Amino acid sequence: MSQLKSLKSKVLLILMGIFVLCGTAEYAIHRLIIYPSFLALERDEAQKDLERSVQALKREIRHLDSLAHDWSTWNDSYKFVRAPFEDYVRSRPILSALLKDSVNLIYICDTDGRVIWRKGYGLETAEELRLADFDFPKYELPTASPLMTNKTGSGPVSEVSLAGIFMSDFGAMLIAARPILIDFSKGPIRGVFVIGLLLRDYMVKDLADQTNVDFQIIPIPTGAVPDTIKEIINRLTSESPYWIEVESDEHLQIFTTFPDINGDAALLIGARVSRKISARGYTTIRFILIATMVSAIVVLIVMFFLLQRTILEPITNLTYHALSVGYSGDLSTRIPMHRPDEIGVLAMGFYEMVTKLRKIQEGLETRVRLRTADLTAVNEKLEQEVLERKRAEEKIKGSLKEKEMLLKEIHHRVKNNLQVVSSMLKIQSEYSQDKKTVDMFQESQNRVRSIALIHEMLYQSKNLSKIDFSEYIQPITTNLMRTYGVDPIRIKLNINVKDVFMDLDRAIPCGLIINELFSNVLKHAFPEGRQGEVQIDLFQESSQEFTLLIRDNGVGLPIGMDFKNTDSLGLQLVNALVDQLGGAIVFEGRVGTTFRITFHNREIRGDM
Repeated sequence: MSQLKSLKSKVLLILMGIFVLCGTAEYAIHRLIIYPSFLALERDEAQKDLERSVQALKREIRHLDSLAHDWSTWNDSYKFVRAPFEDYVRSRPILSALLKDSVNLIYICDTDGRVIWRKGYGLETAEELRLADFDFPKYELPTASPLMTNKTGSGPVSEVSLAGIFMSDFGAMLIAARPILIDFSKGPIRGVFVIGLLLRDYMVKDLADQTNVDFQIIPIPTGAVPDTIKEIINRLTSESPYWIEVESDEHLQIFTTFPDINGDAALLIGARVSRKISARGYTTIRFILIATMVSAIVVLIVMFFLLQRTILEPITNLTYHALSVGYSGDLSTRIPMHRPDEIGVLAMGFYEMVTKLRKIQEGLETRVRLRTADLTAVNEKLEQEVLERKRAEEKIKGSLKEKEMLLKEIHHRVKNNLQVVSSMLKIQSEYSQDKKTVDMFQESQNRVRSIALIHEMLYQSKNLSKIDFSEYIQPITTNLMRTYGVDPIRIKLNINVKDVFMDLDRAIPCGLIINELFSNVLKHAFPEGRQGEVQIDLFQESSQEFTLLIRDNGVGLPIGMDFKNTDSLGLQLVNALVDQLGGAIVFEGRVGTTFRITFHNREIRGDM
């Protein structure tokens, strides 16, 4: 059933994959292309709002400049500079109204910068202000001051002017300076007429109401600048005079600077703009995504039902029919499917294939019956041969077991005979009074014991072809130390033999070599109760080579002694046994005595 549903599941997975892919692509397009365009539009609108705020401030400056122009081209002002007279101020009540209601400062100078008349008023308090607090000189303006408009610019004198921001101790001031001319803006220039208006919070609020923009104007200090303002200013450049940052999900903040009359940044203008465009864009995109997804789901459902009706259901019926034929083996049934498309051709082809299979099946059944009879006869013959082979194997196993028992018995008897020989040598040594003769009998007895121990281990072992030398060397050395009465504390023995196995032909010569060399160490290496250490190493460097090391830190061999040409029976026996193994022996006598014997795992020589 799971196999029948797999095709439908795959179609569903494909349609769902298409849905997810289209949805992802749709979301990516809206998120990466359309939504950023809303953000860009929002930033453009924020920049326009800030530009409107800047333009509003410039309009105030132009208005102030227009006012200065009107007063600078009045004939009385021209005459007043040439010859100051008190009636100029007293006779013009408009001047008082101008000071109290429109501006905070009036400054009149001649062409050399000498102050002709000056006055300052606080518009909020209607009190006269000290002009020194405005950072204006009392008697004379420097000729290099930008306010001396008669020294700047070129062209018609009517166009000579200076208007902008002046930073005073009272704060930022809107200031305008015009050359003093006669009517119709004719020269020559007689002086400079300067008026100023302090930029107060209520003026900023009026400008915000006019522009419908929530903005603020922050004077930039001339000394140490706060870090927050400094960070914003550092981000503003001539190529990018605006800096926009996201305050929250609802508002943006945009900043720019406004220069003073010297061209330096004097004001930081910042506007707080609502993020209505991005919010509407996000809502629109979300609505489009939801509508698209719903439409896609409807289309996919319709597609699935069409596929189910035209493709999946006929294929499922054909699959059920194929499985029923496979389970029942009935090749005579036919699926009722008559379609002019590929599925109908597939059903017809399947029926023709089943018909041919039915004919082949009938022929195979006949051949199987004939072949079964032949195989039955062959099987009976094979069963008879297997029975006879089992009987032969049982006879061979019985014979092998009998030979194994016989071989163990031989080893056991050889061991017993060697023990008898050892006992006879011991008894014979007791009748001799010559120490040299007794020692010879004792040495022969030790050699016999080492050979007997090998036969005893073979008798007790399950493997009659190999001897584990790690279990063999310890009894030999223990017996020799007991025979010569050696204290194991005085002479320390270290044996390093692991995973070394030898057959009988190599075990006996190797055991006799260890017996002879270790006996010589116990007898001669540590005279007069001297303490020492003996090391026996036996290891297999490769599958074809063994190495035997016997070394001590005793007195060593006598100087000039040739161990291969000596009267010592033990060393003669060692050399003969090494030759029998087809090996080599090397002597090292720098510290104590060291014998290194190497021999190969090959056929043993028959002679000694």
